[in-house]
Amino acid sequence: DDSRVVAMRGLHKGKTITFGIAEKADVSASEIEMKRFGETEFILNTPSGNAKVRLPLSGKHNVLNAIAAAAVGFSFKMSAQEIANALQTVAPPPQRGEVLHFTDNFTVINDSYNSNPAALLGMVETIVDGGKSATRKIVVAGEMLELGEAEKEIHARTGKQLAASGIDFLIGVRGLARAMTDGAKENGLREAKFYNSSEEAGEFLVGEIRSGDLVLVKGSRGVRTEKVIEKLLEKYKLEE
Repeated sequence: DDSRVVAMRGLHKGKTITFGIAEKADVSASEIEMKRFGETEFILNTPSGNAKVRLPLSGKHNVLNAIAAAAVGFSFKMSAQEIANALQTVAPPPQRGEVLHFTDNFTVINDSYNSNPAALLGMVETIVDGGKSATRKIVVAGEMLELGEAEKEIHARTGKQLAASGIDFLIGVRGLARAMTDGAKENGLREAKFYNSSEEAGEFLVGEIRSGDLVLVKGSRGVRTEKVIEKLLEKYKLEE
């Protein structure tokens, strides 16, 4: 799908295997369908055959990652079905895009390990694109650390971008996240609240969460936004 990468195939004499979604490739994905957030199905196409894949991840970027891995598997003479079986066992590491389905019919994406503007906006794009059936798309965004002298302006600008992204509710956590919620309000987001700690934000969310909600929790390591999820787990149960 990247013409610059495809151009590199002429720079070496070895065998080249291409992968992609948008353009014709040796290994590709078609009929991509998100069943629910955290579950994507697609047809894996290889020169030796095709297979249906049930990938326990969301987002186009994860499908691309999956077919990149599939291309490696194909190069080692794995069949399409063997590759599909392996991809079904993939799981994100804790606090890095971890998808939690609760029995009260809401879903939380735990991406608490770290945050920066590009990573936050990228994850928000994923939940907006993949959460079209959600009642509300809620973002719990912790303060982003180590951004330099322009940190307040960066938080405010990120808040404005979040307001325009298609989310329904922004909860800012700690410090400069206040500039983020202020920026979101300035750009038209009606539902934006700020809390001084992850514990306070979690207590609010426990009372606010509704059936059908899709929630992204993301923040810099020092903000400990995983405590928001710990508060939810005190009251609500995960699906088995």
